[in-house]
Amino acid sequence: MISTAIVLGILTQNQNPYIDISRVYKAGETCKYEVRSRLNMSTRELQDTVFYPSSYRIDYDFNYTVKEMKAEGFAAIRYNRPTMTMTEGETAQSPPVATVEQTKWVLDMTLSPANEITGIEEVKALRFNATAFTPGSAFQQDIIGQFTGELQRLALFAGSVDTALDMSPKLPYDEVRVGDVWKRTVGYTPQRLSGTNRSAVQRLDYEYRYDGIVDVDGVKVHRVTATLAVDTNAAEFINQLYGQPASVTGLQAVNLKLNATIVFDLDEKTRHTIRAAATSEGGYDIRLARAPNVPVVEQTLKGRSNLKLVSRTLGS
Repeated sequence: MISTAIVLGILTQNQNPYIDISRVYKAGETCKYEVRSRLNMSTRELQDTVFYPSSYRIDYDFNYTVKEMKAEGFAAIRYNRPTMTMTEGETAQSPPVATVEQTKWVLDMTLSPANEITGIEEVKALRFNATAFTPGSAFQQDIIGQFTGELQRLALFAGSVDTALDMSPKLPYDEVRVGDVWKRTVGYTPQRLSGTNRSAVQRLDYEYRYDGIVDVDGVKVHRVTATLAVDTNAAEFINQLYGQPASVTGLQAVNLKLNATIVFDLDEKTRHTIRAAATSEGGYDIRLARAPNVPVVEQTLKGRSNLKLVSRTLGS
């Protein structure tokens, strides 16, 4: 006689079966997306007694086409992100100011069925303009201005393709059941220092959870939720990026904390991303070697970003 426990176990497995949620690509497939992001910030510099609010928007469209299929479900794609619109929000001193940046990203990438980038080649070089707060000497202004701009883009998931919403989520290698979790470490690489080929990589650890098939406006989709928690001193990373010790850069600490949640809805059959909604909250403070106990700047960050599939077409 089969025991009650075994029967219950079989019934539970049948109610929550293992399924494959790997990405299924098709040669000639073209997906077009839009990303709309907003970041609310509060900043206090050394001479200030209060935090001053401001906002920042990053809006862009991107697309990719599957050029050819490779063995074991891998795909060779061509990715394009032609422009990004940066909008500095209204403040007490100025109205909103929008700038269209001609990023002209063109990348050839190889993607796995787990949505991981296994190969990448720049067809046209990537570029970003630096933004944000710039204290101290001209050299420190260059360093901090570039990196704080990257932190803002990180909070909006609108920076490099490693951490942007564009080619996400990273999917599991094996079949999963509702409630299963998996982890991925991705490389966060800020823009190279202008005029050099120096770069450095900060590792970011994501945890993903499969939430099952849900109904959204009458359409069944796979839902995956990702979480990210960062708590680090990024000064060593910045000094490595610039190839200079702290005694030269003057940076003692860049204390960064960021917590984020991203909800992805994937097509039921191919698992291409239909939409994603991300929220993030955190902040950082910057301390110089000459005054390590007093932040020269503190900034809180609260962001939200939305990715939406605009169209998906299949080649002939």
